[in-house]
Amino acid sequence: MDKQFDEVLDLEWRGIPFRATLVREQFNSEFHHIELRADRPLPMTETGYRSHFMHKEQFEQYADLKTFILDWFNEAAESKKWARIQENYAQPSLFD
Repeated sequence: MDKQFDEVLDLEWRGIPFRATLVREQFNSEFHHIELRADRPLPMTETGYRSHFMHKEQFEQYADLKTFILDWFNEAAESKKWARIQENYAQPSLFD
């Protein structure tokens, strides 16, 4: 059975291509479900995959899914953890 998404976006952030999907009011609830998938780490996930639920009222503060995601990425990219992930991704260690 295929998932039915309300929105599917293929985007790029700082040279990293990824797919974002949105299901509004997942499970007939007050929450929207957002999934992110990439072939490399993203600022909020070292695996390239993230499942995120947010209250629909919180989501409505943004103009659209793309605006929310890019704001989220930019905020998460300010962390020291993201800098470390980027460094490790660019130059993997044999000893980790």
